[in-house]
Amino acid sequence: MLDRAARACHRVNEHGQIAKPRNSRGKKKLQEAGRASQISTENLTELGIAATMEFMHRVLHLLCLTVLAGFLAIPAPLCSQDSKGKQDQPPPPTNKLTIEVTGGDENKPIENASVYVKTVEQHLIKDKKFEVNVKTNMRGVAHVPDAPTGRLLIQVVADGWKTYGHWYDVTDLKEPIKIHLEKPPKWY
Repeated sequence: MLDRAARACHRVNEHGQIAKPRNSRGKKKLQEAGRASQISTENLTELGIAATMEFMHRVLHLLCLTVLAGFLAIPAPLCSQDSKGKQDQPPPPTNKLTIEVTGGDENKPIENASVYVKTVEQHLIKDKKFEVNVKTNMRGVAHVPDAPTGRLLIQVVADGWKTYGHWYDVTDLKEPIKIHLEKPPKWY
């Protein structure tokens, strides 16, 4: 390696070559140190490798930034497509239980009724429970997503109607369950 006086006198350019001193003062320092004839080719090679490595490091950073900017510029729909170019398909249908709630003598649909669906599968170690609460829409229909089959307790609570609860054995989820509510008895 070059000592301090030699490094003060010489600069390394972008090609890894030692440039001439900037001013006469640097040349004088080198001559005073008596090292002008002692700079070996090994020291020059080390300086050239260091400068080349620094240059390559900067090029690598620039390349990484360019690649990153390219990835950010790709539109999102192009990234999300499969290699086969398939169109977006709807999700597979789920097990959906449909409950229709009507009431009164006219069988009118009951809106905004709370429908509770509960089931308990008894096992030796731990019972598996399923509970969900849904509301009916304007047509009196409530949809229970991912409903299990088997023995279900369905309870319906609506303002101005008698509370309903009954156990059902459900085997087919495609068939809707029809529930009819009655008016509560009048209290005098």
